[in-house]
Amino acid sequence: MDLELADLRAYLVLVREGSYRRAAPAAHLTPSGLSRAVRRLETAVGERLVRRDAGGVRGFTPAGLQLAQGAERILAATQAAVEQARSAARVPPVLVGFPGVASASAAAPTAMALMRELARSDPSVNVRFVGVSFHDMWQSLRDERVDVTLNSVPCPDERIVSTPMAPMTRIAVPGPYSRVELVGAPGAWHYADHRRADRRASVRAVVQALRSALNDPAAVSMADV
Repeated sequence: MDLELADLRAYLVLVREGSYRRAAPAAHLTPSGLSRAVRRLETAVGERLVRRDAGGVRGFTPAGLQLAQGAERILAATQAAVEQARSAARVPPVLVGFPGVASASAAAPTAMALMRELARSDPSVNVRFVGVSFHDMWQSLRDERVDVTLNSVPCPDERIVSTPMAPMTRIAVPGPYSRVELVGAPGAWHYADHRRADRRASVRAVVQALRSALNDPAAVSMADV
């Protein structure tokens, strides 16, 4: 049994108006077009919906009244689903900042690994990559110019959550003949109390995907970034 939403809308107008003559223009149909819509519904339901006489509508059968109640719920749920879909499409992308990268394209291997992981784990999340200077990375998180940034330096702001990602090796050269190897763990820091509740789940999904991406052999290490 297939019910057309347009037929249900037209039928509800008929129920409200009680007359084909009045309901047809309100439903943006001709009287004959409205009659055909009602007959399609009767065929789909398998029951008469309208009590007819020579003057048109004499009333509605119990099946017709019950369908009207159900149609209102169906159309309301359909409209809610459409609005939710539109709202989801309007949610801006999660902004992933790469500290010290003049152009986010320099971090392309990591970005590609992240996108592969998101495509597998949560394809609904939209991501955009931006370069963030080292001196501005914490403020960019506070100002929500980015949602997530990668770095191995501890954050002094307790409102920013640090999530360990993957082991890394850093090379420090304090003098011309010295080589000191430092082992650390890069992290993805994101603003813990995001002002938009509908973005928190997306940010968490990106952080989880980053953890997997940075353990991907194809992803560039933070030392290279």
